[in-house]
Amino acid sequence: MSPSVSVIMSAYNTETYIERCLKSVLQQSFTDLELIVVNNGSTDGTGSVIHEYAQKDSRVFVIDLEQNIAPSSALNMAMDRADGEYLCVIDSDDWIEQDMLTTLYSRASSRMAQLAYCGFYMDYLLKDRTYSFDICLKDADYTQMEFRQHAAEDITRMALTVYWNKLIRLDYIRTHGVQFRDTKMFDHHFNMDIIRDVEIVSVVGKPLYHYIRAREGSYMGSNPNLNRKKREHFAHTMAVYEHWGALDQGTVGKLAAYQLAQLVRCVVDTVNGKSTKSSKNNELKTIFDDQWTKFAIDNCPKGLKSALFAILLHSRNYTLCRLFGLLVGSFQRCMPGTYYTMRAAIAQKRAAEVTK
Repeated sequence: MSPSVSVIMSAYNTETYIERCLKSVLQQSFTDLELIVVNNGSTDGTGSVIHEYAQKDSRVFVIDLEQNIAPSSALNMAMDRADGEYLCVIDSDDWIEQDMLTTLYSRASSRMAQLAYCGFYMDYLLKDRTYSFDICLKDADYTQMEFRQHAAEDITRMALTVYWNKLIRLDYIRTHGVQFRDTKMFDHHFNMDIIRDVEIVSVVGKPLYHYIRAREGSYMGSNPNLNRKKREHFAHTMAVYEHWGALDQGTVGKLAAYQLAQLVRCVVDTVNGKSTKSSKNNELKTIFDDQWTKFAIDNCPKGLKSALFAILLHSRNYTLCRLFGLLVGSFQRCMPGTYYTMRAAIAQKRAAEVTK
């Protein structure tokens, strides 16, 4: 008999974290599940931990790969093996609250939703403490038209740009031929492919997933392909909205603010990278010249922070952009506790506004 939920994950060298992840799945209050884990060519003790749990729990199925492959390909292998009514994807260094699957499945199955998703925690792990803040969503059940009217809010809060806080009907995935794309940052594309034609959506407002955003010693930056991938992501988002015919003025403003926030990260990442000054300037020029930068500048909502950064981009001033990026990057590296505390305060304020 097929399980109600298939949980899948790809694991590569996450020995320190994967036991907590596996426990959080197998100790769920919801028990009608299978857990398919791809040991993606791990060279540490990750595989041993996975097999230990597989021996103890018949719900665990392991796919061992000798060589590490793209996570998207590994997840596609697991998804092809899945036999449940709903699919849940989890990262092997994250973990979930004990009632996550019960809450999402109850909501999704009672409303025949093709997609159900929840709020989440963003956890920053430092040497002396963990900084954690929640992303709370508006609790709601949507028809297709209602979802399209409200989706931008949850895109800007990251809830619809990640794959791991969701239950998705497997028959919907297979009917529409959705797979994980072969790119390094594939989660956004997967979600855009999922929501493109979804008809019934349920949202659980409270956070139930713990996303490990950063660990001690890991600076979030220096991805030489980030700018290109963020442009691809936003182009895909806009293509979905064009498909929907849902680009009203309010939605355009929300999407512009979202893209402007992504551009902040791209500028900071570019400036703090290891490339030459000339290469950094070329990358900044690419940002300045991009059509989605112009879209963000022209349509960003009124507000001091967004207006100042829009002016900075519009000025095309390389020196000021480099100074801005260096200041933000230095703040993140040198004062992570203060930085994450500020992030938490911003998130809490936003959560309160959303759930009013």
